[in-house]
Amino acid sequence: MCRFELFGKTFTQSCGLKVLSPLDKVSKNEKCSIATASLAWLISRPVITSPIVSATSVAQMKDMIAASDLKLSADSLGLLDQASDPRI
Repeated sequence: MCRFELFGKTFTQSCGLKVLSPLDKVSKNEKCSIATASLAWLISRPVITSPIVSATSVAQMKDMIAASDLKLSADSLGLLDQASDPRI
């Protein structure tokens, strides 16, 4: 299970787990952080007009800025699209 906290409560999502391994692979192939790869992927999607992000450190802000310049390869996009498809 994928666990995250929000407003002091812990939540789990099994669907998030199947995206983590491909996302790690993409970030290594693209030579960027996982945060940069995931945001670049969101930016590339035509139905996403404005991802909502926030940063608590300069490093996180740099990852977000880098995502606006990163153009993921077709292979990377395909891998993330397949991993996030809710029908699979």
